[in-house]
Amino acid sequence: MFPDVSLFDLESQAARDRDKSKNLTLNISMVREISSAVAYRPAEASWRIVVVDDVETMQETAQEAFLKTLEEPPPFVVLILIATDLDTLMPTILSRCRVVRFGVSSSADIESALTAAQVPPDRAAHIAGVAEGSIGWAFDSANDETLVESREAAVSSAIEFVLSDGYQRLVRAIHLADEFGRGRDEVFSRLQVIQGVWRTALYLGEGVEASAGNALVASRLASVRNRPTGDLVRAIRSVDTCIANLESNVRPRLALESMVTAWPRLVG
Repeated sequence: MFPDVSLFDLESQAARDRDKSKNLTLNISMVREISSAVAYRPAEASWRIVVVDDVETMQETAQEAFLKTLEEPPPFVVLILIATDLDTLMPTILSRCRVVRFGVSSSADIESALTAAQVPPDRAAHIAGVAEGSIGWAFDSANDETLVESREAAVSSAIEFVLSDGYQRLVRAIHLADEFGRGRDEVFSRLQVIQGVWRTALYLGEGVEASAGNALVASRLASVRNRPTGDLVRAIRSVDTCIANLESNVRPRLALESMVTAWPRLVG
């Protein structure tokens, strides 16, 4: 990385702490490390950039410790905080930040960008159809066919999960729970894909075709257009709750079974 840019997140904290903590939240020790990094003057550029990702995971004590750095940053420092949920941040933190919201790119924009980068049109359209709004992932996939294959396999599995009946959902939830001890990251990744399927179902139900996100999901979930919006929102939120429960060490079977019982029945 450029010498005047520093990145702090859960991954870097885990690498630093090794097995000393569960690394589910940015801790006070990491906040102190960030504060120390902010104090260094830039070596080559006019500014020092400090990027802090996963800010939403900071507990209140860590946020209070971080507040001093936000209140009086050196004039040569730009602090960039990245969070997926602003509601978890203290008002005193938010009041010292300029909030910039980022959305996803449309499939058409991604396809155009790939085509402009000399990706063959058919391949550009294929990648854009499964990119789920991520233009960075799309460009990575243009150079690695396995990324597309892996995502399509994960999405197909998630679609089958969502479209299955109540009994099969419970069976799949139990199998997924049994895998949690052997591969936490893989289970969290699969839950995010499942949530993406439900989100696409919501877009389709609301008639927002341009935001459908994944062409494969859209083609399989055409029947959800008449589902009540509230049912689909509850399904999306149930995945968030499940992830939070798993991170809080709730028994995996209980967390996953509770998730699927909140899902509405769909007919594929």
